[in-house]
Amino acid sequence: MRPSIACALSLLLCSHAHAQHRAEAGTRYLTEPVPEAWGPTPLSPSRLKLEDVLRPARPPRTVAAFVARFGAPDLYLAPEHEVPGYGGRLVYRLQTGHTVTLHVGRPPLQSIGAIAVRDKDGKEIRLIK
Repeated sequence: MRPSIACALSLLLCSHAHAQHRAEAGTRYLTEPVPEAWGPTPLSPSRLKLEDVLRPARPPRTVAAFVARFGAPDLYLAPEHEVPGYGGRLVYRLQTGHTVTLHVGRPPLQSIGAIAVRDKDGKEIRLIK
């Protein structure tokens, strides 16, 4: 009886993850200015380097602290329609071709849900949660 419960639980978890991925994949984003709640206007240019997000030390965990330390992102993408959780994206395009994406909520929320680092081909090379 135990294997069938484990199997059912696995299927339930997989279906939830698949549904969440499909819901996010269908989200349309709008490019908006970085909200003032996350940094003073005008924001300083980006100083973020690849080694800043690849080193073992964790980067700042609030949007305001991250922007204060590394400067303005290249893009702020807000979901066209309200989505729960961390639906917004702050995107830094690095000179190396890498992108660093901060998964953020709507202001005034300051916490960062995750930081994804992708290479120039779009392959995720680090995920900081």
